[in-house]
Amino acid sequence: MSTVEIYVPMRIPAARAHEVMAEILRRLSEGEEPYERTALSLGLRDLRLPLEGEISVPVKADVEVRPLRWEADLTLAAKSGSALFPRFRGTLAVTPDGSSASGLWLQGAYDVPLGWFGRAVDMTLLRGAAESSLKRFAEWLARTIVDRIERSEQERAREGRTRAD
Repeated sequence: MSTVEIYVPMRIPAARAHEVMAEILRRLSEGEEPYERTALSLGLRDLRLPLEGEISVPVKADVEVRPLRWEADLTLAAKSGSALFPRFRGTLAVTPDGSSASGLWLQGAYDVPLGWFGRAVDMTLLRGAAESSLKRFAEWLARTIVDRIERSEQERAREGRTRAD
């Protein structure tokens, strides 16, 4: 089992970020649009290959949101062929960083498949691949949270201007 701790800063207040994160995670775990095709991805350069491109593995998520603690338990596993891909179990948390910013923390561990052979491949050929794909996931989630909040605020501002006219 390999541990992971990833931090992604966000330029939005923590309370709002948690609220939106909980909604996104609920929809992701239920396979709702637009999150039904969420995947963990890895650039070929992350595998130290001299090629451009990306490998993506569609994932299913099991989520338990803890509203009073601004965190959620998260399990990510491949939708198909799960015996061939790592499985992640951990926590996603939003922490305040002042009054107008926050951070998204992804902490936990992943199990590699195929016993000792899988661990050897993970430590050599694929060194850092699982953590890199989890980092991309955390960055995607943070961007999605920020984008949804900013769009919502822009829509409210437009509605306010329309009512004032």
